[in-house]
Amino acid sequence: MALVRRLLSSQISSPFFASRLQGTAAIAVLPEALDESPIDPGTPDKLYKEIGIELKGHDKAVLKSYTTVMKAAANHLEIPTSNIVLDPKASKHRLTLLRSVHIYKKHRVQYEMRTYHANMSLYRLTGSTADTYLEYIQRMLPEGVGMKVSKTELHPLPDFMSSS
Repeated sequence: MALVRRLLSSQISSPFFASRLQGTAAIAVLPEALDESPIDPGTPDKLYKEIGIELKGHDKAVLKSYTTVMKAAANHLEIPTSNIVLDPKASKHRLTLLRSVHIYKKHRVQYEMRTYHANMSLYRLTGSTADTYLEYIQRMLPEGVGMKVSKTELHPLPDFMSSS
């Protein structure tokens, strides 16, 4: 902060610091511009009955470690969850290729890809809590792990059904 004050008072006259000064001044103004709330307080928040999270990965240890992180984050935010189901069997995809492209048809190489699955469900969430939690766990997603999220949203009954 002292360096920014010295730069603003022009005690340092260097072209390098002058170019850095413009970026620093813009960053210093940024928090004041964020004071305006873009969210309209009059709109109701979405309600989710259930959010299903399906994970796929090639390394069982990484998948198990990541599910521990997900469970800890859900407990910290006090989100009711189901038990995490790690499928003990991997789905295997085998690919057999010839070692030589042109001759020696008897000589083959076989490759195998194993994919492990894990499932978790979150219950009774508001839209803002769901967005916060999902953004956090997606940022923490390790390499080699894929995530699929399915949401079940609650809606009010239509007027023609609710009036008797």
